[in-house]
Order: sequence, then C-alpha cells, then structure tokens
Amino acid sequence: MASTLPTTVSVVVPCRNAAPFLARTLAAIVAQSWRDLEIVLVDDGSTDNSVEVALATADDRLHVIRQNASGGPSGPRNRAIAEARGRYVFFCDADDIMHPGKIERQVQVFEQCPAVGMVFTDFAVIDAEGQVLESSFVAQYGTLTRIVAAGPGPEGGLRRELLLDGLLRANFIGTSGVAVRKAVLDAVGVFDTSLPSSEDLDLWLRIARRFPCAYLDMVGHGYRRHSASVMHDNGLKHPLARIEVMRRQLGPETTPEQVRLIRYWLGRNYCGLGYLHERRCEYAAARDFYLESLRARPNLQAAWGLAKMQTIGRLRPGVEAGAGVDRRNGE
Repeated sequence: MASTLPTTVSVVVPCRNAAPFLARTLAAIVAQSWRDLEIVLVDDGSTDNSVEVALATADDRLHVIRQNASGGPSGPRNRAIAEARGRYVFFCDADDIMHPGKIERQVQVFEQCPAVGMVFTDFAVIDAEGQVLESSFVAQYGTLTRIVAAGPGPEGGLRRELLLDGLLRANFIGTSGVAVRKAVLDAVGVFDTSLPSSEDLDLWLRIARRFPCAYLDMVGHGYRRHSASVMHDNGLKHPLARIEVMRRQLGPETTPEQVRLIRYWLGRNYCGLGYLHERRCEYAAARDFYLESLRARPNLQAAWGLAKMQTIGRLRPGVEAGAGVDRRNGE
C-alpha cells in the first residue's frame, strides 16, 4: 500500500504493453539522485506482463494502479496526476529512460524560480535496443535556441510570447522531459482525453499562456522510437487533432504573428486531409478539405488538389454526393 504522506516529486508513468522496456525505465527513476519521490504507474489494460515487471521493482516508492484500456496515454496520465501527492509532477513514458540527475536539477529550477510553472529539458532519441539515434532533439529547432538567447522574461523562465510563437511553429517539448507544479495542473487542467493526439501540445500551450516556463539545457531522457510508438499510426486522427488544437489558440489575446502561424498549420493539415481522402478515392471529402485549406491560407498544394477534384467531379458527376467537411472521427 502506498504511503499517504506528502512528497516533493511524483513521477507519472503511463503504461500499456511496455514489458520489454519497463524494468529499465523504472530502474532509471529509482536511481535518481533526488530521493524524495513517488512513482505512480498506471497500467492501461496491458495484455502483456507489464504489471508483473513493475511489481518486481523492489522499491516501496512505486505505486502501481491498474485500469481498463482507455485508448491512449492521456487517461492513465490523468489518473496518475489525480493520485499524485507531490508538489511537482514529472512525466516519464514507460519506454523512455531518465538520465541521472534530471529530477534534482529540475527541482532546483522550481526552488530558485518560484513563479515558474513548468520546466522542460532536451532529450535524445533512442531505438528499441537503446542505441542513440539523435543525441539532441531540440538541436534541430533553431526557434528554441533563439527563444533562450532572448533571455528570461520578467518572472523568470522564457519570454512568454516567444515561447507561444515557438510552440505554434513546432512542438519541441518531449513529454518525458516535462516537470510541472501540481498547482499549475490544478489551475489549467490535465490532458484532454478527447484529443487522439497532440494532447501534449494542447497542455503545454495552456500552461504557457498562464505561467512562466523554463528550459533546462540538459539531455534529460532518452525517448524511445520503435514500431509500437503511438505516432507510427498514420490515420486521419493526427491532422484532425492538430486542427482542433490550433483552432483553440484563436482568441482575443492571439497576436497577429500567432494568427499567421495558426492559419499556416490549419492550411497544411487541411491540405493533408484532402490528400489522404484523395488517395482513398473519397473525392467529395478531399475537395472539401482542400477548400478549407485555401480558406485558412492560400497555398499551391491545396489549389492543385482542388483543381484535380473539380476535374474529377466533371468527369464523374456522382462523386460529389454526400460532401461535408466536418469529419472529425475519420480513421
């Protein structure tokens, strides 16, 4: 039975069929130099022996919770957040590897900068065997380098508008690199389980709009890329989720530069949906998405796609029946 006493750090580990990697993931957390922590692992209906692997970890700071499969990592993450007793919540996916000293150094940032609500780190990309594929993920993002070079904002951390602009360009924050004050999650909410993907970016943007966020320049974990990773699913749900996240960013406080970035991504993802439907010979849907792409921003790809769909419509008059652009649950 897990202790009910408060602790400084709660490490949230969502798990779904991660048995080949889980023992090493937990060992790296247990070995962290910061000792005042708990590990809240929520098994999301695994059909392998993940639970047995977790229970074999000989550390009384580990709390294992089992639940039925929820369909994605947001559900088990939220369950673990609800159970967490720590002031600071750290995320670590069940196949990722924390590097030594990560927790201690992020806690130090929180202690030194009381206004900072979230601290994130760089990370390496590793394969299924743990071999390094990319030694630094954020090195490819000059945007983050420029944000850091601009210096801290008035409350510490990165300059808020620059960080928001950067995240609207690309999501350079890896989930297992993130630590958040529990009070911040209480204020902004947790992961949106209605989003099949991009739920991490949605949460980072909600936090960044209300609280200073800091970047700690260290490679804090190894992100494991393998065939069972969620992002290997290439269906329609990813662009649909990105569109929804971008739509949510439009509001009275959105700057002209942010509007430009949002419209760029809306146009790109609508165009991508048009192409996916075109490949499936679903020409009416393809036409509608190409039109939405052009409404978001003029672009040659969508214009060319729309021209093709209009030509097909003239050659095959029946293909336009049943058109309608709001197809949010396509697979």
